[in-house]
Amino acid sequence: MEDEWYYASEEGEKVSVSGENLKQLAFEKLITAQTLVWNTNLPNWQTCGTVHPEWFSITSDSTAPPKLPAHIKPVSGKPAHPLAIASLVCGLVALLPLGCLGILGVIFLPVAIGAIICGHLALKKIRQPDCGTDGRGVAIAGLVTGYLSLAGLALLSILTGFVLAIPMFIDPGDENTSPPADETREVSPPSQENDQG
Repeated sequence: MEDEWYYASEEGEKVSVSGENLKQLAFEKLITAQTLVWNTNLPNWQTCGTVHPEWFSITSDSTAPPKLPAHIKPVSGKPAHPLAIASLVCGLVALLPLGCLGILGVIFLPVAIGAIICGHLALKKIRQPDCGTDGRGVAIAGLVTGYLSLAGLALLSILTGFVLAIPMFIDPGDENTSPPADETREVSPPSQENDQG
């Protein structure tokens, strides 16, 4: 029977398999290119890699890169979603004026809110399986800068409120140490010498 093959197992036993099963064992790497095989068409036992080199050229390709570590995710190669880019730009624009404008940075409040909204919308769209874009990291950066600028504006508003409220808690009597205006100075009585004269 020409389709009947024998291979030498690791224990040194002759195992009978069909040609199709022998091929499957090679692809599953249960036998190697060095495993001895024989059938009625061969005069002697030969290595499987000699008889069928095509089975092992695919499975034993040494140029194939190793698997990525579990903590590294492959780059998708997709462009960043426009909403993710808009979120990052708005977040940076809203964050930068806080240092130089102080409380006037409140005029950038809508920009900070826009960064947060665009970031959340971008993440929602990127999660959809039919989305042809990526940019999750860009969207997260936009969210972080948006929330930071919003928190900075809130903190500046609170501090400004405290500074403006301080005069209401100071007692005006503590600042003014001069006597009240309605007090009059005592006048000494006229001397007796003037009366006798």
